[in-house]
Amino acid sequence: MAIDIKTVENFHDLAVFARIPAAIPAYKEMGVRQQPESTSQYSPAVNPVHRHLKTAYFMALRDNAPVGRIAAIKDFLNPDAGTGFFGCFECENDAGTASALIEAARRWLADNSCPRMIGPATFNTNQQVGVLIEGFESGPQIMLPFNPPYYGRLMEDSGLIKHTDLVTFSWRREMGIPRKIARVSGRVRQTDGIAIKRLNLLHMRREAGLIRDMFNRSMSANWGFIPLTGEECEAMLDFCRVYADHDLLLSVWVDGQPAGILLFLPTGLSGPGPSRKVRAAILGVVPRYRHRGLDSHLIEHALQIMIRKGYEQADISMIHEENRVMIKILTEVIGASLTRRYRVYGNGTAY
Repeated sequence: MAIDIKTVENFHDLAVFARIPAAIPAYKEMGVRQQPESTSQYSPAVNPVHRHLKTAYFMALRDNAPVGRIAAIKDFLNPDAGTGFFGCFECENDAGTASALIEAARRWLADNSCPRMIGPATFNTNQQVGVLIEGFESGPQIMLPFNPPYYGRLMEDSGLIKHTDLVTFSWRREMGIPRKIARVSGRVRQTDGIAIKRLNLLHMRREAGLIRDMFNRSMSANWGFIPLTGEECEAMLDFCRVYADHDLLLSVWVDGQPAGILLFLPTGLSGPGPSRKVRAAILGVVPRYRHRGLDSHLIEHALQIMIRKGYEQADISMIHEENRVMIKILTEVIGASLTRRYRVYGNGTAY
């Protein structure tokens, strides 16, 4: 049967769009129970990223039954104004369906002055990015992509090519604190004016401003950088207030000035008892204070807390594959192992 591409035009359509992930048979075959999404994540009131986006949503229908979906996204804060994103990608195992969805997103982006298209990115490179292509055995994690293994093939069959990979490395409790990290951190502790502080979530707006400032200054040279807004940081901290271990929301200061940040988030929200696994969602030192060992000082402090509180694993994600300095630190200094790989695809137009 032929595939029809329908544009989401009203709230009823959006509700159908949000239920599509739960209708993809491959998730059940993988033993993953996909819950229908809440439409609230598409609202600027709940997800403030939408306040600087222009979006269009498309559904693939076969005999009036939804079998796939995609979003086309233009981010007005993207420093690369000619690049748009496709995201929210879900699809049956059919190359024709995937091609029709991807073409709909490509055409919309081209019509909105974005000839270059990369993704999946839901809703930009600060949120869920890439297709999981390695590490399925680790299972899903909240706020990170988890998809059927055939999604990468669908993208390639649709004419998309690899743009870049993002990777995750894992530290396990039995590895302890690496000697070089402890040695460098020990030197930092002997330096006057260095202090590590826990974020104070009683002052959300002030701390959101701190995160925004340090993230934007420390990440501005990284692949895919899009500045965070104060509202996005407040939404992040609201999540942290409820779900994260507040002892693992850390900043480092030099002579009273904020210099770096390390935020660990839980990898899951279900199951008996608190999660014993976390992931570093943000780890950065602002350029002025780099090469002083502050990153090692933050890492040692966090690992000490995790060992004391019985955490089993910490993931460091998502690292750009060409960030050789960070990868060398993770593999040769910390001894972490690569556990997941996410691929970002593009339409092949010059980047």
